[in-house]
Amino acid sequence: MEAEQEEEIQSLKAIFCQDGELEIKKDSSGTHITVLNNGLKSALHLNITNELWKNISLQFSLPQYYPSTDFPHVTLTCSLFPQASIKTLTNKIHDKATQLQGNPMLMDLICYAQELLSKELLENMCLGGAPSPSQSLIERGPAQHELLPSSFIEKDSMPLLSCNSTCNCANHKLPEKIIALLLLDHMRSKQSYTKLIKKWVLELGLTGRLLFCNKLILILLLGDAKNVNDYIIRNKTINVDVDAKGRSCKEKMLTVLCELPVQPGVSITEFSVMELESVNELQKLFLSFSLADIYQEYIENLLAPCFKKKK
Repeated sequence: MEAEQEEEIQSLKAIFCQDGELEIKKDSSGTHITVLNNGLKSALHLNITNELWKNISLQFSLPQYYPSTDFPHVTLTCSLFPQASIKTLTNKIHDKATQLQGNPMLMDLICYAQELLSKELLENMCLGGAPSPSQSLIERGPAQHELLPSSFIEKDSMPLLSCNSTCNCANHKLPEKIIALLLLDHMRSKQSYTKLIKKWVLELGLTGRLLFCNKLILILLLGDAKNVNDYIIRNKTINVDVDAKGRSCKEKMLTVLCELPVQPGVSITEFSVMELESVNELQKLFLSFSLADIYQEYIENLLAPCFKKKK
């Protein structure tokens, strides 16, 4: 069991590799994995202030015989919702875990929790009637609910999050389609890696480009938010390349530069691989897709350390 747990933990570390995303602790009672506010926020695609995301976390405590016969104990902590909502969300995550029992499930549960939090946030923002977010966070503290096999732990309820005076709830719908820009550090087995990327993109119904420009390797993806995130998870958790000794390995140096709602006028009808000779060609490509803002904000900063601009 320890080997299976450790492999899953390493996959999570590769996915949630930024500060404020993941915390892992081991003690006499077992392994405790906590996905923190930044990790849960990253896939929601909502314009939410950092202040609202304090005191939100999802913790898994792994029993000795997980994943073969046991499923994780789940603790959800959140400052945004009342205790009744936290209890309902935790129950749903628990039900999902029972469906997946016998298999590694942590990433599936995290994605499911992200989906539930997105929907709950949207509903609560449209209900209104709550104190300001700063009051909820500072004066009242986080609501917490822990789900163990046979009991619930009740705590004081929290008020619903309200929209501010300028909030238009129609503008807070979850985007059906997003655009993501990913950065790869290198490819040792370029042919097989590229083949796998094209396979996943086709399976998930995505469009975009795999771009090689001197030392820069970019993946531009457009499609349903869930499918884009599924792609990112695959790219970080499945063996895609080879290491220095020629052994198959996972991608540990993939960076998600951005995930943004698709703006009007942006359209990419197919996925293809492009070898670009210069930065000018790269810039023109993004301009042709009406993505000048993404180029300026996320790519220009990469150019200087990667190579000198070729005209």
